[in-house]
Order: sequence, then C-alpha cells, then structure tokens
Amino acid sequence: MQKKISNGKHKRAPKGSGRIYKRGVDGRDYPPDSPANAPYWIEYTIPNSDGGPGQRIRKPLRDADGNAITDRKAAEAERRRELAPYQSGNKVDTLKAIVSRLADAQANHIQAVEDADPPLRIQEAWGFLNP
Repeated sequence: MQKKISNGKHKRAPKGSGRIYKRGVDGRDYPPDSPANAPYWIEYTIPNSDGGPGQRIRKPLRDADGNAITDRKAAEAERRRELAPYQSGNKVDTLKAIVSRLADAQANHIQAVEDADPPLRIQEAWGFLNP
C-alpha cells in the first residue's frame, strides 16, 4: 500500500485535534475556509478509557460572552482550548478534565432547575388567595 502524498492544498490536522467547520442556517456543513457567512462549529471524539470507540461531540463554538464565533483565528484558539485536556496524552489528566466538566455541567443543571422553578411564596404555600 502506497502512502498518499499531499497535493499541497490541504494539510491534514494531527489525530485527536478535532475539526472545525462552518454550519449554515440551512443545516449544511461548510469547510472552515468557505466564504459562507456562518458560525464555526467543532467536532471531536472524547477518548474511551477501555479503548473502545469514544463519544462524538458536535457543538457550536462560543466566545466568553456566549456569542457565536465567526472569525477563523478565534475558532482555532477556542478549538485548542477545548481540546487541550484530551491532547495531554496522560489518562489521569484527561479523566480529571472530564470530571471537572461533569461537575460544571451538574452545577449548571441545578442552577437551571432552580431558576425555572422558583420557590413558593408564603401565601401560595398556605393556600391564601389574593382578592
């Protein structure tokens, strides 16, 4: 089997670095260098500790303010930040990063539930009705 030689146009990213792409309003995926005016998304696989296939993650890239990223350099920087724990090569560091993300997700879920279901007022708890 012969090795394929790059034609110089496209460089393949290293394994485990995920991929960024643009996703249009119509749901179509575009290459990251496409002229389409669309936000960037990331796709990567979380490694499985037992060696099996990992979990595939696809999500939009957002900046610190929660706005969609539309700049290529900012998208690349966010991709590096997002995938840094998984590229360390150390299973302990990777698992610590996953546990940290899980704790953050649980805290966000608890906060969302509390915000969606505010506590009862005293009048409602005792059954008093406002005239």
